[in-house]
Amino acid sequence: MVGGRAFVACDGRAVVAVELASGQELSQVSIFGEPDAVWYYANRERLYVAIGEAGMLEVVDTRAMAVVQQLETERRAHTTAFEAARQRLAVFLPNSCRAAVMRTCSRTRRAVRSPMHRGGVRHR
Repeated sequence: MVGGRAFVACDGRAVVAVELASGQELSQVSIFGEPDAVWYYANRERLYVAIGEAGMLEVVDTRAMAVVQQLETERRAHTTAFEAARQRLAVFLPNSCRAAVMRTCSRTRRAVRSPMHRGGVRHR
């Protein structure tokens, strides 16, 4: 719940913002596939949507309700972990027994557009 809103990732390939007081749909954005897991980062107003079957992580700007980044992960990857101190989001890759790590922000508060690091969990 954020500012009286909830973000719902739907099997119909959409993320929907719902006003909790009324239950009214405020807006929605299409996503690449059926979501497996979501994680909301309030400081950056970003929703991270893992789409395991497609091997994709999509980043939704919840203020604009728009997909601002798509990152290829690995098929069936949907478990995530966040490291607050370094502002890193890890997506665990079950097929290769590795983790993909991305920075969730830069000094300008935008998502980093570089590819995800693949390999053991390591930080730069």
